[in-house]
Amino acid sequence: MKIKNKKASHVGVVLSFVIFITFLIFLYSAVEPRIILDKSKQFSLDFLKVELLKEISSNLTIITVSGEVNGNRRCLEIDIGDLFLEGQNAIVKDKEERIVGLDLSEDVLKIKSSKGVVEVFKIYFSKEFEDNSENLKKCSNAEIKRINTNEYVFEKKITETLEAVEIDYETIKNKFKLSIDTEFGFSFVDKAGQIIGTQEKDVSINIYAEEIPIQYVDENANINSGFINIKVW
Repeated sequence: MKIKNKKASHVGVVLSFVIFITFLIFLYSAVEPRIILDKSKQFSLDFLKVELLKEISSNLTIITVSGEVNGNRRCLEIDIGDLFLEGQNAIVKDKEERIVGLDLSEDVLKIKSSKGVVEVFKIYFSKEFEDNSENLKKCSNAEIKRINTNEYVFEKKITETLEAVEIDYETIKNKFKLSIDTEFGFSFVDKAGQIIGTQEKDVSINIYAEEIPIQYVDENANINSGFINIKVW
């Protein structure tokens, strides 16, 4: 009968355990830099999302008014002096969503209207709109029915930001507070599927990207659905 060598058996177990632990340490040391890099780039992507949306967004105030033009008058007017809309321009639409004429002064907004008809208008106020006032006189008073202010992405600000990136990439990168070793890009998809964006670069490393659904306001105060695609590498 052969006697088992228990000492040799124990040595084999210990040796196997040491080899296993050594393998785990090697595997961790190989993977750890990639884990740290992944977390860093994901953080940059999340931060870029917040900063970019902040950059391309602005307040939009929508005021619903109604009134009737009477006598020899040709327009309606409302007092906006207490609504804190200084520095903003307006676009007015009738119930068919057609843009109508307006005259905007510091405290009064006048709306071109038809005689003898009670009409309802929506007035869109934003500092992103162009001034399109005309000269209107002899107006009847209108009544404010509703006021809402919300933040939206503006197509104008998207275009301006894309142009700024094209002109001075490093300045915009610093504005978004991205690290020196992080690059970025973004694009905008409008309601028709048209895409505009930063210049595509030949990137050979991993890209971290996200598609963000948005509601955006165009130059005619239409609120549309679209997407912002952002990426970092």
